[in-house]
Amino acid sequence: MEEDRAATYEAALDCATRALAAEPGCSEAYLTIGYVRIVQSRHDEAVAAGEKAITLSPSSVSAFHMAGMYHGYAGNFQKAALYEEQAQRLSPIELNVSMVEKLERGFI
Repeated sequence: MEEDRAATYEAALDCATRALAAEPGCSEAYLTIGYVRIVQSRHDEAVAAGEKAITLSPSSVSAFHMAGMYHGYAGNFQKAALYEEQAQRLSPIELNVSMVEKLERGFI
């Protein structure tokens, strides 16, 4: 089971790498990298990927939401909250999703 999980994450990283080769400004690829790195407990790399996604897509609700999640897992709770607030300002409709995520992750 663990081998399957590891292979899945490696496949996701491979897809993200190929996406960046085709389009270096693909913020979604950085979000994928960040997600995999969080699962692998490589928090600094996840945070860096989230920051890159925000730089590439400064109006992206997903970039701020996911980067906030990465910061939260890394223990940067103040930054996580600021990014969630920005995501909510960008799209108030996403508030319910963000609040559910916060509750599940213990931020509230």
